Amino acid sequence: MTSALVVEHPSDGVVLLRINRPDVRNAINREVRERLAAAYRGAIDDPAVRCVVVTGNEHAFAAGADIREMVDASPVTVMARNVEEYYRTVAECPKPVIAAVNGFALGRGCELALTADIVVAGESAQLGLPEIRVGIMPGGGGTQRLPRAIGKYKALDKREGMNAFLEKRKPRFKGS
Repeated sequence: MTSALVVEHPSDGVVLLRINRPDVRNAINREVRERLAAAYRGAIDDPAVRCVVVTGNEHAFAAGADIREMVDASPVTVMARNVEEYYRTVAECPKPVIAAVNGFALGRGCELALTADIVVAGESAQLGLPEIRVGIMPGGGGTQRLPRAIGKYKALDKREGMNAFLEKRKPRFKGS
C-alpha cells in the first residue's frame, strides 16, 4: 500500500510534502489530514528544516475533501472530526510554507493552499471554493483566508472574486 502523503527532503533544509492519492485527484481524507499535521509538527520540531513545500501532482494539488467520508456522516459527526485543528497546525507553522499548485486546488485543497505563506501556481492551476455554489460552508477557513489573500473587496466582487477567477481558469478546448 502506498502512503497518502510522501515526505521527501529534496535539499538541505527543505521538506517536501506530496499528497499521493492520484486515483481521487488527491482528495483530502482523514488519513491525509492526520499525516499532514504530523509532518508539519515534525518539520516544526526539526531545527534542520528551514522551509516546507506542500504539493500534489501535475493533475491535482488536492481536488477538495474526500466526499466518501461525508456521505453517511451527520452534521454533528462532521463537526466532531475537528478538521480545523488539522488546519491550525498547518497554518501556524512558524517556518516558511510554500504551496506548489498544479491542477485542481478546490475546496479543502484550496484552503490548504491558502494556509501557505506563498502559493506558486502553475499554468494548469485552478483554485476555488466551489462548495459555496451548493450552499455548503467551506470548513477549513477558506472564507477567512481568501479575503486575507486577495483582499476583501476582490473576494466579494463578482467580477474579480473566486467565481470570476474560476471562470477565467475554465479549461478551454479547441472549437469551443
